[in-house]
Amino acid sequence: MLKQYLKKMLEVSRRRDTREESYYSTLETLLDEFARSTNRKDIYVTSQPKKTDAGNPDFRVWNE
Repeated sequence: MLKQYLKKMLEVSRRRDTREESYYSTLETLLDEFARSTNRKDIYVTSQPKKTDAGNPDFRVWNE
């Protein structure tokens, strides 16, 4: 799982036209896979969720 994540991050970085947000989907996939691999079906990940009182988060990870 971690090797795949690092491989994908390297692929994205090699494009040389990326921004921070270009890596979000890769991180979201890693977090989702980790939750599933630990049988945590109640864990949810949102990339770039709506604004909160604390500001604009890049990710939201929560459970029900």
